[in-house]
Amino acid sequence: MHNSILKKFIESNLFENIILACIISNAVILGLMTSKSLSASYTDFFTYANNFFLAIFAIEISLKLLDYRQKFFYDNWNIFDFFIVLFALIIESSEFSLFRAFRIIRILRLFSVVPKIRLITQALLKSSYSMLGVAILLLIIFYVYAVLGTHLYSEDFPQYFGSFNESFYTFFQIMTFDSWSSGIVRPLMEAHPYSWILFISFLLIVSYIILNIAIGIVVDCIGEIKSDSNMEDTIRYHHETLDKITHLEQEIIALKELVKSEKLPPHYIFS
Repeated sequence: MHNSILKKFIESNLFENIILACIISNAVILGLMTSKSLSASYTDFFTYANNFFLAIFAIEISLKLLDYRQKFFYDNWNIFDFFIVLFALIIESSEFSLFRAFRIIRILRLFSVVPKIRLITQALLKSSYSMLGVAILLLIIFYVYAVLGTHLYSEDFPQYFGSFNESFYTFFQIMTFDSWSSGIVRPLMEAHPYSWILFISFLLIVSYIILNIAIGIVVDCIGEIKSDSNMEDTIRYHHETLDKITHLEQEIIALKELVKSEKLPPHYIFS
């Protein structure tokens, strides 16, 4: 009975909203603590508030452990929360003030508390294997263009293409669109009028094809996760329905036994 009440409380929207509010408030407090003037004026307040939020998180994990017991560790997000809170407790108990700068990692709990962020995080993790192939392909393209850039323009523009490393970084800058036209390509075109072919082809391949493939992989993973989640909800609903039916059958059997033991007519029991 007590476990049932505790389970309903832990899984209620009220409890989740309280934890979410605490995480956001704690993140705001930690941000305000970076201000030297505020930190000096409200040192005690920040300390008490920080300890209060940490106590709330520790109580939350304790309640979940008390209710779920070993099943708590079946959920990867519970394990994630557990280690975040454990690490936070270790940081607070540490005598080294440098470690306390890592208090901000508590905000990472938003990954598990906010459903939308949790969905995106799951999609990124699920797509990591496919992303590895995209990363290798991207690395090969960078390598080819860095070698070409070094051979073609190292003498005239050594600041951008003087070595393989400089060429590699230059093409990385071009991929981010950081002053790639006015700062790199246009000055280079004055000496090499057809050099734009190399850079435009690089941008088309990297920025408009490879990166879109990566985005497509993440979107597909989000769709798969949503589909799996709907399937899990359906299975859970069927299990709950079967449990209710089983419980109802047991009650009917118990009621029949009661009727037999009391030797009362059925219409008397159900009237």
